[in-house]
Amino acid sequence: MVKAMGTFVRRDGYIFRTDAQLIFQDGREKTVLLIMMNPGASRLENEGRWDSFVKAGDSVTGELKLDQTMEQICAIVTQAHPNFNGRVTISNLFNVRCGNMEVALKLYRLLKSNSDMKPFLETDYINLLTAANSYSCIWLCWSLESGSATLNGRKKAVFQQVQQVTTVLVAKHKNDDSNSYHVWHVKPQMKCQAEEYKSFIVPRLAEVLC
Repeated sequence: MVKAMGTFVRRDGYIFRTDAQLIFQDGREKTVLLIMMNPGASRLENEGRWDSFVKAGDSVTGELKLDQTMEQICAIVTQAHPNFNGRVTISNLFNVRCGNMEVALKLYRLLKSNSDMKPFLETDYINLLTAANSYSCIWLCWSLESGSATLNGRKKAVFQQVQQVTTVLVAKHKNDDSNSYHVWHVKPQMKCQAEEYKSFIVPRLAEVLC
């Protein structure tokens, strides 16, 4: 049984997911920090609470509706450790909620120049990684896409920050180059690539979770 919990904030009409957790069993043992691109169309499971938040709320915390990406994460973790009792903390390169990646990237570039939005838009990994010893591993899976200079700059900065800690890094890098800050997404669109990714990542997660 896996439960997803998360927190959203709304500022000037924009919605940001600032926290998300996948909780396996009672979540008391190991914790994985997983860093992805953005929250996509993530939302609460309870439609009434979600609609109220979107219309007039400032922030809301509750159970999340599991999307396909979350389900894939759960499947990979369970395959790596069938009895995993812990958490996967899902973080993002940028936190703006938008299911259309092209639009999401435009919003990211727009909002990045707004200092009032930055605390919600980007996770402060320098502070977050001070707690790195509490993580069993850091799992990178934001995407292979080169994207814009803004996105590439963010990828590079976060990649350099996570390299500074001693926590084990788990990722499938572009062209298997461990120095590349372009890494495979957890759920590649092509079935053959999805299977290739799972066959690569599951044994590496098993090493740190079991």
